Amino acid sequence: MVPKKNNIPKDKLIHKYGSFYKVNDEAISFLKTVLSTEELGVVLLMIDKSNYQTNVLVPLNDSTSLRQLEEEFNIGRNRVKKIFDKLYKLGVYAQVRVANGIYNEYWTLNPYISWKGKFIPQEINCYFDKTIIANSIRIMD
Repeated sequence: MVPKKNNIPKDKLIHKYGSFYKVNDEAISFLKTVLSTEELGVVLLMIDKSNYQTNVLVPLNDSTSLRQLEEEFNIGRNRVKKIFDKLYKLGVYAQVRVANGIYNEYWTLNPYISWKGKFIPQEINCYFDKTIIANSIRIMD
């Protein structure tokens, strides 16, 4: 039996895959040009809240109250609606219907911004193909 060759350099480590998010540098660069620091902070918290291999932002959905969003994202009550309207129009997130034995509706983070997992399912990606963010990244290519 031939022993397996270890291709990892001696001065490098392998990190557990599940503990890292892939973040699209081009999407973040674009968002920095159109969002305030506070709005970017909300996007960062959304990235942190996104679930592995789905980007679902459980329990957030269109029924989530402004008070809940205010508390969840630590933003002022008078700014909540304006911030989330802007993020929605840019395509940062969308309300997506998820079937897990029963149908649930949740917000899903745009995988063009960030993804935690190995493969992005086409049924998630297709919701975001025509967003301002996706189009801005294609222009930058």
